[in-house]
Amino acid sequence: WIVVFVFRFVLPFFSLIRFMVGSTFKILFTIIPNLLALILTPVWLLIRAVFWILGKVLNPVLRLFSRGLSVCQDLYVSVLTRALAHRFATLLAIAAIVGTSAVLIPRLGTELIPELEQGEFAVDLILPTGTPLAATDTTATRIETLVRDDPDVEQVYVVVGALESSGALVDEERENVARVAVMLRAEAMREKGSDEVMDRLRFRLAELPDARVEFGRPALFSYKTPLELEIRGYNLKDLRDVSGQVVSALDGLEGLRDARSLMEEGHPEVVVVFDRDRMAALGVDIGQAAEAIRNKVRGSVATEFSAGDRKIDILVRAREEDRKEINQLKALAVNTGNRGNANNQNRSGRNPSGGEPVTSNGSPSQPGSERSPVLLGAVAQVRMDEGPSEIRRIDQQRVALVTANLTGIDLGSVARDIQTRLAGLPLPDDFSIDLGGQYREMNTASRSMLLAIAMAVFLVYLVMASQFESLIHPFIVMFSFLLALSGVLLALYMLDITVSVVVLIGIIMLAGIVVNNAIVLVDYINRLRRRGEDRITAVITAGRVRLRPILMTTATTVLGLLPLALGMGEGAEIRTPLAITVIAGLISSTVLTLIVIPVIYTILDRKEDVAA
Repeated sequence: WIVVFVFRFVLPFFSLIRFMVGSTFKILFTIIPNLLALILTPVWLLIRAVFWILGKVLNPVLRLFSRGLSVCQDLYVSVLTRALAHRFATLLAIAAIVGTSAVLIPRLGTELIPELEQGEFAVDLILPTGTPLAATDTTATRIETLVRDDPDVEQVYVVVGALESSGALVDEERENVARVAVMLRAEAMREKGSDEVMDRLRFRLAELPDARVEFGRPALFSYKTPLELEIRGYNLKDLRDVSGQVVSALDGLEGLRDARSLMEEGHPEVVVVFDRDRMAALGVDIGQAAEAIRNKVRGSVATEFSAGDRKIDILVRAREEDRKEINQLKALAVNTGNRGNANNQNRSGRNPSGGEPVTSNGSPSQPGSERSPVLLGAVAQVRMDEGPSEIRRIDQQRVALVTANLTGIDLGSVARDIQTRLAGLPLPDDFSIDLGGQYREMNTASRSMLLAIAMAVFLVYLVMASQFESLIHPFIVMFSFLLALSGVLLALYMLDITVSVVVLIGIIMLAGIVVNNAIVLVDYINRLRRRGEDRITAVITAGRVRLRPILMTTATTVLGLLPLALGMGEGAEIRTPLAITVIAGLISSTVLTLIVIPVIYTILDRKEDVAA
């Protein structure tokens, strides 16, 4: 029965499996490739036809390009031969070019980061201290109406009672301030920009009475305003006076807008100065007197009222009509031994001039008497004064900040003008004025970037020294980086681009890019000389052979960066300086490297000639 079972069930089952597996592989390796070939053959024929047509059409262009490249090679060899024949004159000419570009350095503007056009800005309204919220809202609504009437404005929203920054942060929260946020239309942002719209609105809003209107851009980095002056000193009154003098000195400075001091006017307050000798004579404790005045003016929680699960504090203090004027405050009793209320104090006789308190029968009160209250006017001077709205500190020193916006001028230039204008400003003792904000950040970032450039050049030199097994040849190659810097300076000056962190990043990139062409040229010169050719012949031959790859490398890099350099799309203000820096440095380095590197090579590398 086992044999019957195998022949009747097992063998047919394995036969079925073998048939299915064989059919599957036949489909995979026979039918599917044929179907793919049947489908792709017309596509392949079409592709070949397209390339054949392109070859016929572009063949004259390619021949013309090849012929032009041959002409360039012949012209380059001719120029290189003359340069080698007059090596020192060539170096003098190149030194003149580099020196001329170095002269442009003081004329270039500097800033931390290029101004990015975001298509939005804020109009801050600051009214006199004490202005009620309803009046602030009325003025803010008027500003909103004027802003909405501008044809370039798309959206406007208003926040009254606070100057909000991005997100949920609040810069200031007062009843006399408001912020009007403005968003521009897309076409206005591309064609005009925010500066033109802000200048137009400044003129319209200048007629608002008793209102200070300031413009600001959204903060992208650490600081909202590009310029900040830090006035350091201890005396708050002198700080306010000096900050006002600084704002007046900045008035009329070219390119400066919305200059203001962040040290606002103080709030009115009542100042109480106790006469210690008088209080000692009357037996009144200063701490108890101060606590008594605080409890009667501000109030103290006497007990709690229970309302279900809630506990409500019961605040006890003098009546409003007994504490809203100076003379009424002087009539408040300061000795805690007196249990009389405010009405008893009012019924007691008072000395309006602030002398000794008197009782109801006209006789002077006796010190320590429970029935004779000691009034505040008898033991203290009570006067109105102005207290500071805030005290700013930087590095544990009191400071007043003066901020301003810039329009049509770079940060470095306006900083030099400010330092010149403030040089003769008289300052009190122990007062100083420092440029902070983005200017300080710019100097810090510039020093860091210059260190990074030096490190990049040093590391590139080490890599080439290990590759060439020489100290002279990497030194020759590094001249290409110096030649690239001259092209960068010239391009920045001609295109009116400021030196910023973005430009310095591009220079760091150039340290590793521009040396490639010189490496290719010097490496081939060394290879030819090892074959026995003399120095001049090897230099000329290497120049002719390596001209095509050098030009191709430069062209591909430049064309790849060209879309960034054209400044298309949002955020182009950040990308364009980087691309222009790399393109200008690469082009100038390529042109000058083909002449200067061979000349310097023939001057510095004489070891093989001596051996020969």
